[in-house]
Amino acid sequence: WYECQDNTFSDPSGNLLMADLRIYNVENALIWDEDDDVTYPEALRPYGIGAADSCIVGGKLVPIRAVEFYNGGICVIHPDDIDDRGDINLNNVAYEIGDAVLYTNYFIYGLGVFKVNLAGQIAASDINADGLTLSVADLILLIRIVVGDASPVPKLAPYDEALNLSTTQHDSRFSIGSEAISDIGAAFFVYDIDADLELGEPRLADDADGMDFIYNVSDGQLRMLIYNIGESRIGVGTNNLIEIPYTGEGKLTLSTVDIADYESRPYTIVNKTGALPDGFELSQNYPNPFNPETSIELALPVASDYRLAIYNVNGHLVRAFDGFEEAGIVSVVWDGTNSTGQQVASGVYLYRLEAGTFSATKKMVLLK
Repeated sequence: WYECQDNTFSDPSGNLLMADLRIYNVENALIWDEDDDVTYPEALRPYGIGAADSCIVGGKLVPIRAVEFYNGGICVIHPDDIDDRGDINLNNVAYEIGDAVLYTNYFIYGLGVFKVNLAGQIAASDINADGLTLSVADLILLIRIVVGDASPVPKLAPYDEALNLSTTQHDSRFSIGSEAISDIGAAFFVYDIDADLELGEPRLADDADGMDFIYNVSDGQLRMLIYNIGESRIGVGTNNLIEIPYTGEGKLTLSTVDIADYESRPYTIVNKTGALPDGFELSQNYPNPFNPETSIELALPVASDYRLAIYNVNGHLVRAFDGFEEAGIVSVVWDGTNSTGQQVASGVYLYRLEAGTFSATKKMVLLK
């Protein structure tokens, strides 16, 4: 609950609004009772839990508290129970060419390629045993194992220095470029396509010569994977990766990006669009789920003060980032610690951006 109209119900006439009365957790234990002002006083209401008493106002028809909410839950299967690491097609032969082919198909066609056992095949994709499945870092290591260039080993920690990614638009083509402190072994991109934009055939730019490239356009999205069945990689520094011709008006909007070096070490990505944002925006954190840290991007169309606050599911403030930045994309990295520097527990967290009159809230998951 962030606004008075959140999580409310109406009667059939549309005149009577009904808000929360009691809230229970997933184990059906009471966590908030609007009728019990002694145990649950308004002054101690956690942020994001229930509608404030100030919401229960009106003219002739005052909203009433009449709804009991029960939080949902999910059953988490531990990877050790289903994992056959490296055997993505579950044919009992791990790290073979079929596993590599199936993995590359996933990046372009999605989870529908896993037809044997979805949970088991996802778990088997954690090639480098870092707890993160379905990443290009895993794909790089799988390919290297298949060709005999590496053995399955845990992945190194992400680079401290981010990779700068740019998507520019000129001369009837989009150019995707990178600036990195090391090489690139594979890169995965998903772009949302404006409805009035017609794309030509994407191709690798000269700086990515020698790499393999596959792509697919479906459901208004362009999915692209740069990789190599072999030992090729993209060099250190500034590189132009992909060229995409187009006709019509509109733009490509980056939805997902995952890039790692030849040693399967991932990069934190800073996305530079080459143009000022059209409005305030709070992006989904990446990676998500994450461990040990994640990046959150804020779009500021004008120079602004901002506050990015992180809350636990009980509405308690965990960490806050305050600052002032010029117009552009601001990247905030959270390392999973609270305001005193202590590591917080695994679970779901909320993060909220306030900048000027703009506010937005999203969820993220910390896994350990």
